[in-house]
Amino acid sequence: MAKKRIVSMLAALVLILGLIPVQVKKADAATKGYTVTKDSGTYSSTVQTSVKVKKGYKVYYTTSGSFSTSKVIKSGKTKTFTIKKNTTIKLIVVKKNKKVTTKKLNKSLKSKAKTYKYKISKTETQDSSSIKLKAASNYATPEEGEGYKIEADGENSVLTISKSGSYSVSTDGTVTGQIVNKATDGEVTLILNGVDLKNANAGDDGVILNKKSASPLNVVLAAGSDNTLTATGEGQTETTSDGTTDTDYPAGIMVKKGSALTISGTGKLSINSTHGSGIKVKYNDTENDISTLCANDSNFWTETLTIKDDPTINIVCNSDDEAAYKNNNYNTDTYDAHQDGISSKNSLGIYGGTINIVAGDDGIHAEATAKITKGTITVSSSTEALEGAKVQIDDGTVNLKAYDDGINAANSDLTANTSGEDTNIFSITINGGTVTVDAEGDGIDSNGNAYITGGDVKVYGPSKGGNGALDVADQTGVFLVTGGTLYATAAGSDMAVTPSNTGYSSVVFALNNNGMGMGGQTPTGGTPPSGSPDQNGGTPGNNTTTSGTTIEAGTTLTIKDSSGNTVGSLTTKKTTGWILYCGSNITKDQTYTLYSGSTQVA
Repeated sequence: MAKKRIVSMLAALVLILGLIPVQVKKADAATKGYTVTKDSGTYSSTVQTSVKVKKGYKVYYTTSGSFSTSKVIKSGKTKTFTIKKNTTIKLIVVKKNKKVTTKKLNKSLKSKAKTYKYKISKTETQDSSSIKLKAASNYATPEEGEGYKIEADGENSVLTISKSGSYSVSTDGTVTGQIVNKATDGEVTLILNGVDLKNANAGDDGVILNKKSASPLNVVLAAGSDNTLTATGEGQTETTSDGTTDTDYPAGIMVKKGSALTISGTGKLSINSTHGSGIKVKYNDTENDISTLCANDSNFWTETLTIKDDPTINIVCNSDDEAAYKNNNYNTDTYDAHQDGISSKNSLGIYGGTINIVAGDDGIHAEATAKITKGTITVSSSTEALEGAKVQIDDGTVNLKAYDDGINAANSDLTANTSGEDTNIFSITINGGTVTVDAEGDGIDSNGNAYITGGDVKVYGPSKGGNGALDVADQTGVFLVTGGTLYATAAGSDMAVTPSNTGYSSVVFALNNNGMGMGGQTPTGGTPPSGSPDQNGGTPGNNTTTSGTTIEAGTTLTIKDSSGNTVGSLTTKKTTGWILYCGSNITKDQTYTLYSGSTQVA
């Protein structure tokens, strides 16, 4: 016992003194030698996942709990698992030449096994009612089934669901009609399995409509299915009792007050909305609209719109007056502020999928929290691309294009502050993923704080003055980078903000400085970087070089340190006169040079 203690003490002393390098690689061992084609998760039907073993390794597997030496995938080989029910696959990877026994697999090596859990939802089984929706002329006499009814309403075929359960729906070609859920006795699962439905209803309506206070609606896109919802209805204006007017607009999917929406599955859904939003969920609170009290109301922050699994969702809801705000005319009278791609009047979460949006107003909008944890999200046209009181990106590939702000943390109804800024409420947090923002307003704009803790973030800011690539609440906010990398560009240094010096260091090249200052934002009570005034103007700090030139779009730039080592590079998307790079490889008080090819720029 004493001998073991001495050996342990000597080993610890060696590490402390730094006599040998410390390599922490065992944590990666479970996934180092193979790849898996399908992540763990919930799937709407049978799914196949393959394990491909890299050369030099072998993988032992089990779906029953115990490992065996006979269940092995050899070096360079691939095994495909067909999963029809809930299944857990466990994998142990070892070097190709390592000898193991069944006993060792189930003892010392079992703790190193990587677990993959696959759940097959019961939404496409015989438990579902199967419904084929046809043209209204087929329903002179209404069709009724367990929990549903189909009847003609003029030219519309209306499917009304009145009881909780699972309903699989397809259409007989393109059908003019509507699906309405008014069940209140429990969750309703609506499986879209080849639906092509269009509706011209005006006002506060949807091609798929969840009635006020109806049961939560789960829309599942069946595997391999292609579904289309087309809303052509116009807005409808009503005068309230106090004499004010309010206009409501239809959506592809509309969920009214007091309910929630989940979209899942692996199929495809295309939504075309001529005058309204693509997907819209109204306030969770059936009695009250948003107010200054909501910031302290946990119910307000409830996630009422969820997208998960691996669906493909394409949304087009162009503004009727798109040309007006394309020309930087952002007056609310000249574009349709009711055409959000995806909108929740509470919080929303995107946990996977491929989502493509063309929007007249916001691409993705939440009154409370807008969260993205996974998936490929592209907003190719919008006024503001991603907006919420709090915006959080944990992972995924996020591409955002906006004629105003790219990512915006704001909600004027949540604060009594006339400037609309509050560091206690508003925030933008990027924890990972690949995030690209192309904006003509502010690229990243938080009315509170902004944080980057990981990921690869590129912000292509405005090509005109009056906005900046980065913006946080005036003087009281903080833009803090503690992980990942951040590139930001703009036409000039007008309204420029740089990350706080309490995080990673940054280097800025102001090529055509127009006299506006670099805003080295720090937390309240902190000390600003040397030479950096607030964002309202002044002399640039010592992290800035001015060369009196601009760089054309499509130019590849590299940043090199004083030893000639490349520390960063990017290709410009617009005419650029201000470039910022922030990352762990930037060292304070060092000199960096900007190059275009072999030509020194600044």
